[in-house]
Parts: sequence; structure tokens; C-alpha cells
Amino acid sequence: MGDMAALATRRPKDKSVSRTLTRLATRAKSAETWDPVPTSCATGASIAKGLSTPALMSTAQRDISDGTLVVRRARDAGAEVVSLCGELDLANAGTAETELREALSKGDKVVIDMRELEFIDSTGIALLVSALGQNGNGAKLSFIPSESPAVTRVLELTGLAERLPLAG
Repeated sequence: MGDMAALATRRPKDKSVSRTLTRLATRAKSAETWDPVPTSCATGASIAKGLSTPALMSTAQRDISDGTLVVRRARDAGAEVVSLCGELDLANAGTAETELREALSKGDKVVIDMRELEFIDSTGIALLVSALGQNGNGAKLSFIPSESPAVTRVLELTGLAERLPLAG
């Protein structure tokens, strides 16, 4: 980072280069303190709206961390809850897919909690579409939408927001 800061303090002839170098130095400095695991997901925040609080949840809870994604799976109120926290992308979609496949194979109701999902790419969208394809008559699978404007926007642009049956 020291090299970027030094470059940013030199006065390049082109002001846009100077602004870019300053931005990169700021990003590098903030990356030193960045924690890729969402705090509330890592500490056991409530799994699903309308379902039990963490203290009342089944002890059969399983957290899997894969880079910037945490996948939490637990039983709650007769449903298998799969929480996606952080960023769902090509690098970690396999982990989420494995957990979703296992949850859906049990034959119980499955709730996909995306409240703490902050980013989703096309791989994540494909994963949700695949899960919807396994929903049969629509009674097995429901979703809790993300609170992130970035995720909400992608789901709306792809038309997926209207197709996700909401948990309630």
C-alpha cells in the first residue's frame, strides 16, 4: 500500500490518473481492515423471519464459510432453513448449491433466507432458478428476500423477484 500512497502523492500531469491512484490507495487501506464474513451471520443472527430466534433453534445448525459467503443450514419450525450471507458468485456457488441440494433432497419445506446476501452474480441467479425448478407444485420452497439494494436490483432486472415465493 505504501507504494500506491507514494504514487498518489506525486503530482501526475493528468488529474484523472491522480484521482484513480488516490482511490486505489484508499481501497487498499480499507482492505486491510475488511472482514469478508458478515458479522451478524457469523455470530448467529436470527435465521428466518417469522421463525424461531437462534436460542430456540435446533442445535443441528451448520455454518460453512467459503470465501466471502457463509451458508448456514438449520432446522426451524419444521422447515430446513438455508441462509446465504455475504457474496454469492462463481467462486463459491458450488458450496451453496451443495447445501441447497441436500436441504431439498430431504423432502421437507425449505426456506432460503437471503436477507444478508449482499451480492449475487449470474451463477447465483442460475442456482436460484435451478432451486425453483425443483419446487414442484410451489409448496416446498420459499424465500426471504435480500435487504441489499444490489441484490434486489439484480433479481428485479432478471425477472426473478416476481417468481420467488416469499416465506411468510
